[in-house]
Amino acid sequence: MNLKEMRDEVISIVSDSDFTDDAVDAKINIALQSAAGRCSLPNLKRIGTVTTNTATAYVSFSNVAGGFSGRLSRVFNTDGESIPFYTALELMMTEYGDLTEAGDVEAVCLEGNTLWYAKVPAVAEVLTLLYFQNPAVLGDDIDVPAELPEFVHRPLLVNGACELMYDEIERGVEGLKVNTKAHEYMKERGMKDLHNWLGKNKVHHISSVWSA
Repeated sequence: MNLKEMRDEVISIVSDSDFTDDAVDAKINIALQSAAGRCSLPNLKRIGTVTTNTATAYVSFSNVAGGFSGRLSRVFNTDGESIPFYTALELMMTEYGDLTEAGDVEAVCLEGNTLWYAKVPAVAEVLTLLYFQNPAVLGDDIDVPAELPEFVHRPLLVNGACELMYDEIERGVEGLKVNTKAHEYMKERGMKDLHNWLGKNKVHHISSVWSA
């Protein structure tokens, strides 16, 4: 589906003149960004670099090409070696203290858009990243969210936008927000279908070593 097709469908479902075309487009793009942030879409995988700071134990991902979606797959040092990940900054600090010790980077931890590392190189070091960028913003009527398979365009983006709009409409409603919850449910079914599709289409590399 292209942007116009999705917008027309959202407008037909919600039927609220308070939402302009631009407002509907914005909701569709929010739904797209949200969906992309919840899974690892192969089309959004990119390789980039960041340079460590000699004065601090962290660096921001805010300037990586394409924008950072919040999903990081691997970090490599200058020798091409994969650097171990910690799942929480507190865990890394338990091992490395206050992160002021100088030396080559031995471990990293992602917190939001910030990459923390231990140790801190005395000379700035370039780290190579395998990360997921943000999907392209849909701006023109003919734009298509090519990062997503077409069969989830309607459940994820149309229903995702409807959920956001009904959430505003039903904000003052006491009890269950019926329309909001209905579109949230359909959106989540679409997300489940997307995860299943990604799992089935993941390429598994098998290698064999033969000895004479």
